Amino acid sequence: MDGSILSISYFLIILTAGFCQNKSNKSNEETCRNNGTCISISECPEALSLVEHNDLKKLQNISCGYIKNIPQVCCLLPKISIIFNNNDEETATNRPNKEPTVKPAEFTTLSPLDPLPDRNVCGLIKFPNRIYGGMNTNIEDFPWTARVKYINEEYHCAASLITNRYVVTSAHCVRVTDHFIPMSVRLGEWDEETEKDCIENVCNNKPVDMNITNYFIYPNYSRENRTIHDIALLKLEEPVTFTNFIQPVCLPTTEYVMKQDYLSDSYYWAVGWGLTEYGQTSSIKRQVKLAAVPVDICEKILTTIPKSSFPNLICAGGRSGEDTCKGDSGGPLVRQVMENYKNNWYLFGITSIGSNNCGVEGIPGIYTRVSKYLSWIRDVISKN
Repeated sequence: MDGSILSISYFLIILTAGFCQNKSNKSNEETCRNNGTCISISECPEALSLVEHNDLKKLQNISCGYIKNIPQVCCLLPKISIIFNNNDEETATNRPNKEPTVKPAEFTTLSPLDPLPDRNVCGLIKFPNRIYGGMNTNIEDFPWTARVKYINEEYHCAASLITNRYVVTSAHCVRVTDHFIPMSVRLGEWDEETEKDCIENVCNNKPVDMNITNYFIYPNYSRENRTIHDIALLKLEEPVTFTNFIQPVCLPTTEYVMKQDYLSDSYYWAVGWGLTEYGQTSSIKRQVKLAAVPVDICEKILTTIPKSSFPNLICAGGRSGEDTCKGDSGGPLVRQVMENYKNNWYLFGITSIGSNNCGVEGIPGIYTRVSKYLSWIRDVISKN
């Protein structure tokens, strides 16, 4: 039996005994009704983190009873936010300009030896009271999403900001030809048709364009086999100043978060300005919720992809009308994970390939699995 399962089982026995001693845990139950949700310990990320760290005392402090001998804990489930924007809403230019109150975070790293930002900087959830509902994002959501501009003055791919000098994208977005040379990265964009955007009294800043000074394609990437190692880094000419609308996304750098990157019952969010269901690219940054597709099922569907490639990939989507599409390549596949009571957005995948006819029922999209390339990412950033 896996060691982590044994550890959890052991703590469940002790924790259940502790619950029995405390019997009803009425005070905890009342507190939980006001501040969280009383659910099974196996469904609460922060509780499982306490199990992994052998912190029985804190586990008992958040206990709220048990159901059929299964311990229940008071879990502070995150509330996330995106506002649905109808086409018949008032125009952004008619809305008042009210700057958000969140202060920009200073760039700090995980450690003096690690070039990646820590969780006080990356993947932040800044507006917890807004509500999801629709395909357009709110202007402050997914602030790491970038657009890659080419020598022909057009945007063909997306990317994700991971430090103040680097964005990560797909390797096939950096196939340099006379007409396909990546020149700059645009950050802080929401609606490409307006210079400054406002929603619900919140206005963003003017987008920032940063020149690309170098690019790094994963050494084993092959244009003949785009189904594996489809990842590249773009270095920006100058460090980016983080704002409310330009922030890096977290990478899955801890063992716990790495274990969450490809679970069969998980969902991700993909973001971009690519083709919509109407056959046109979107002027507004959009998001779509995609379910993870188990590897064994994906292998049976996508038979043209070598089985040896699948450990480095994430399959997601496959529901009619819900997919990434042309123009979304290189963009982020993200999900929230709570660890040690802190909830952040993590970059688990990079949009790679999919069906020529986007959004086909039963055909999932393919995303480069970021956790498999962390050593290479750190190495490139540290040495360049």
